[in-house]
Amino acid sequence: LAVAQRPVPTDKAGKFAFPAVLPGTYYLRAIPSRGQVQQQLRDSPAGKQAAFVDTMYPGVMYIEQAAAVKLDPGGNLYNMRIEMQKSPYYSFSGRVSGIPPEIRGSGLVLIRRAAFDSPFPFTWANPYAGNLSVQIGADGSFSAPSVPPGPYWAGYTPAGAVRGGAQFLMADRNLEDVRIEVTPAIDLTGKIVFEDGSAPNLRNGSMSVFLSNMGVYVRGFSVAPSGEFIVPGLPAGPYRVEFQDSAVVRKVEINKRSFAGGEFELTPLDPQAVITVARTGGAIQGTIELQDQAKAYPRGMVTIAPLP
Repeated sequence: LAVAQRPVPTDKAGKFAFPAVLPGTYYLRAIPSRGQVQQQLRDSPAGKQAAFVDTMYPGVMYIEQAAAVKLDPGGNLYNMRIEMQKSPYYSFSGRVSGIPPEIRGSGLVLIRRAAFDSPFPFTWANPYAGNLSVQIGADGSFSAPSVPPGPYWAGYTPAGAVRGGAQFLMADRNLEDVRIEVTPAIDLTGKIVFEDGSAPNLRNGSMSVFLSNMGVYVRGFSVAPSGEFIVPGLPAGPYRVEFQDSAVVRKVEINKRSFAGGEFELTPLDPQAVITVARTGGAIQGTIELQDQAKAYPRGMVTIAPLP
């Protein structure tokens, strides 16, 4: 799912205008200001906090219920109306276990998901004008008193030596005594070699993992002239390793297991990896033709990705 966000402010009367919009299908989302939300929460009766929430066109909170807006070439859309909703806010509290005693000042970041069962939780990274941060006490307890409704990912931070988090759905009540367990992260070390055993001249690479409870997580790493590398603070899971330079991953040997291609499974068993690469690969050439006027749906990028 590719999303391009284009924020536009409104005036005091709530009017907005998007100039020079390319043809295509869009979703409109009205975002209340943080100051306005905080004032409404302060003015709410005790125990019944309510304030404006992000509202999709024409007047719903969730993208699954929103109406898409289609803009045809040469056409304009006037008098679009979004009715912003007001909704109860609820508390989210509980305890995090597994934090090493030497770590101080950690917390949770509550990130709004696109949908509760979506494997891509960061489609909307900050739908409420910023992620919600929650401090974790010395005993592992946490409490967020004012959370808007919706599906969330609560991620542990700082996500370095420790990783973890949990999904939750804020619907119609306070969530109390929520239990979240974190685990030590994995430091992956190893060496990159050509098929003849020599060290390749690679500057950097990337490792991406897909986790069902977190989505796609990508980490870049540097490669020493000797081919040695270290990637600290990784969660366990299925990974793909790639290099931007002209190198194709032939196999990954890790913990006495050999994985063909660039996909491998990372486990907490003190991983030492040997990544074998080759210079052989296909080439793609072509021409990008610039048109004064788009024929249909304009394109501005050409991409290539390896097959699984």
